[in-house]
Amino acid sequence: MKTTTLTLAAVAERVPLFSEIGEADWLQISQFVSMYHLQRGKYIFFEGDMPTALYIVWEGEVKLVRHSATGRDVVLAVVGVGRLLGDIALFQECAYTSSAQALDNVTVLTMGKERFSLLLRTYPAVSYSIIRDLSRRLHTVSDLVQSLAVDRVRQRIIRILLKLSNAIGRELENGILLDIPLTRQDLADMTGTTVETAIRVMSELRKNGLVCTEQGRILICDIETLHALAEETW
Repeated sequence: MKTTTLTLAAVAERVPLFSEIGEADWLQISQFVSMYHLQRGKYIFFEGDMPTALYIVWEGEVKLVRHSATGRDVVLAVVGVGRLLGDIALFQECAYTSSAQALDNVTVLTMGKERFSLLLRTYPAVSYSIIRDLSRRLHTVSDLVQSLAVDRVRQRIIRILLKLSNAIGRELENGILLDIPLTRQDLADMTGTTVETAIRVMSELRKNGLVCTEQGRILICDIETLHALAEETW
């Protein structure tokens, strides 16, 4: 782990948390921001641990998983560049409710708990950025709860694919690539269905030319049609 030497311009471009502060402020803040790298499969923190720092995804993607009573990991979300990890546990001063695992080789920025608390008290613009991010995540959770209650499985899977495309999608000539190792079990966990149903729905989408597989990754081939299907009423 090492203290970051990143410029404010580089950080503000990727991390909305710091987009409203000035150069002089960043010079002070950056003294307490460290950077470190994790290989694919390594954990940033574990469910049940008490938080000691704020984490920010700088490169790569991280999945949040919860360990079930049967010993299986249930994927709750996939977090991309610029997003915060562990902030809610810091605010509530409680243990992490999920584990954060690197989906590929990941780089994170981190700031200790006390310094993060001081940061929020010192810079109102940073606090406001946190509130906006929490509001966005609350809206996402609200949408998910509604989707689980009223949407058919196909719609739920399509909407997860669309959300992942917005969060971590990479545009190619032939579509939008979800450049992470995403299994059918992961899709089933995130949409509250069985792996058999997830396989059936993905096969249907592939047969209709809406998605395909590119080097073991999901490629969204027709995002406009997926958006239309996500909004269908029955």
